[in-house]
Amino acid sequence: RSMRNKGLVVEPLKDFHKDEVRILGESLGIPQDLVYRHPFPGPGLAIRVICQDEAYISDMFTQTNMILGTIATYYTCVQTGNAAVKLIQDCTSQLEQEFLLSFTGSISLSAILLPIYSVGVQGDSRTYSYVAALSSDQPPVWTELIVLAKLIPRICHSINRVVWVFGECVRSHITDVTPTHLTQQVLATLRE
Repeated sequence: RSMRNKGLVVEPLKDFHKDEVRILGESLGIPQDLVYRHPFPGPGLAIRVICQDEAYISDMFTQTNMILGTIATYYTCVQTGNAAVKLIQDCTSQLEQEFLLSFTGSISLSAILLPIYSVGVQGDSRTYSYVAALSSDQPPVWTELIVLAKLIPRICHSINRVVWVFGECVRSHITDVTPTHLTQQVLATLRE
């Protein structure tokens, strides 16, 4: 880093995103195993602080929130014949449906759509979509939540990020935001 800060290291691709670097790599004829390897440290190894100036609610907000709620309560929705179950079944394999039945039948889970847009990655492309927030009064079961976090954006294409809400379970819908900007003071408060 110190060499980079002194201008001794040239990084012509530092401002490119993963998908842009891959396009460039392919055009240069770099072998695919190098072009498509997982970047290190990569986006999965970071703590994200999501900030927003104002709520973002598009035409698809209500429908996406309803489908998200159906995913979180899939077991109950299958039992009661909820119409959104068919949409979820059309987007998932039998094995994934069995996972949803098992997991949502064993935990009281809440899933809400946050009224914010976040940059994320779907496939190899950068997208700007909603954030889904999962919470429960029970302790998180990370192995199952990781599977669920991968399923949600495949079912709801207007969601590209899934977060866990620590603390009390969030049961009511959120339609506004507190304008937040990332500052040293905000980061210090979060570290406490």
